[in-house]
Amino acid sequence: MTTDDPYRAFAPSSTAQQRRKIAVAQLTARMPGYEWAAILNNAYLTEDGVDVSVVGFRELLGELSGSDAICRLDEIRRSGYLTEGARGLPPAIISCMSQAGKQPFLVRSLGSLESKPITAQQMARGAWAGDVADEVEICDEGSRWYLRVRDDDPLIFLYADAALLDEIEKESPEYMLRLPDDFVYAY
Repeated sequence: MTTDDPYRAFAPSSTAQQRRKIAVAQLTARMPGYEWAAILNNAYLTEDGVDVSVVGFRELLGELSGSDAICRLDEIRRSGYLTEGARGLPPAIISCMSQAGKQPFLVRSLGSLESKPITAQQMARGAWAGDVADEVEICDEGSRWYLRVRDDDPLIFLYADAALLDEIEKESPEYMLRLPDDFVYAY
């Protein structure tokens, strides 16, 4: 793979409309040993008409795990009860991704497909959120991991090899939830 297009390994769909109501597994080319996960840092959950701030999946889903957690998360998203809070990735996740990935990291809007470098510090602050695009993708130069971020969804989708997901899960389990391949990307 050449360093001028690390996104090539992930081959995104061509339009935002085509990416609505499809499974996460349909977002990219299938890579052996890679899995999907969701990252939730800050969000708001609407309960009885009141927005309640939640940080991470433990606050959002409590003690639910496995398929119960996935079903509840899907229900909350489909009903529109989960909205985005401050963007950014938790420091422990940034650390794992920085150690696993090859720098520079790159961010690009799926609207323009223009790439620009992004630092780990910018990712921690959610610097991509200033982009006018409704959807961006971020990856490391070596295509070790891939993020997909929508401006209308608090979930940050991560596609990475299982070993990296294991490490993130160990370091920061409250912020990451592994997803089945049929989890709906966007409603």
